[in-house]
Amino acid sequence: MQLLKNDGLGIESSDAGFIQVEKPAGATVKAAYLAAATTGFSWATLANGDIRVEGNDVIWSDSAPSSISSNNYWADVTSFVKTKIDYTVPGRIDIQIEEEDTDIVDGPNSGLKDDDVTDSEGKTTFTFSSSFTCA
Repeated sequence: MQLLKNDGLGIESSDAGFIQVEKPAGATVKAAYLAAATTGFSWATLANGDIRVEGNDVIWSDSAPSSISSNNYWADVTSFVKTKIDYTVPGRIDIQIEEEDTDIVDGPNSGLKDDDVTDSEGKTTFTFSSSFTCA
């Protein structure tokens, strides 16, 4: 099974916070993804760059409306975090997340697929808020 680490973040009074990754010994990043949803019952939308990872504008590759009048978004952020995580010693690593407008973002979530030396299979399924699923 591919080892998946994930974390979520809620930002209220600030425009930045940290998602944390727990890196096992010997692991390297295969892929890293960011999911985000807009606030329920707002029909708000996110533009490219409304969320930043490690100072880099997130470019959304997929989006879908939810059943609670909001929108869900998905982006590959591997290039923003791979080097930092791969070259940091095992343990907890902070990844900075910034939101342009915290009133419309209902918490970004991260998913990290790593190359853990104990893994043997290669399928990972991502499920997150408001009925949007990616595999």
